[in-house]
Amino acid sequence: MKNICRITCCVCVTSEIEAKIVGLRPGNMRNRSKMTGNRLEMVRDHLEMIGDRLEIIEDHLEIVGNRLEIIGNHLEMVGDRLEIIGDHLEMIGDRLEIIGDRSPIISRWVNIPLESKQPIPRQSHVKLNN
Repeated sequence: MKNICRITCCVCVTSEIEAKIVGLRPGNMRNRSKMTGNRLEMVRDHLEMIGDRLEIIEDHLEIVGNRLEIIGNHLEMVGDRLEIIGDHLEMIGDRLEIIGDRSPIISRWVNIPLESKQPIPRQSHVKLNN
């Protein structure tokens, strides 16, 4: 027995007996196989378009990954700078602590009454003979 349609796809391979059981004439089978072939071609085109879209999505995801890597590098640099700022603030705190420790000495210098501030006489190391 020969196949009615010449396209040997999983849908259209049908014997004459099967066609008679289903109640189709050979001409109808040819039309149906042609329609099935067109549908398969459309499916193939759609799958090709889906493949192209997936490729575009892959490219976009790669771009997003690169941007995220750049953002990560920037955040790492910001973290390093914040660490440096923290170190500077710690040094400033240490210096303020030193100033605070010395403040009693400074306050004694500042609290001297004005009347007792006498000008310091200049001393010359060279004696003049008069």
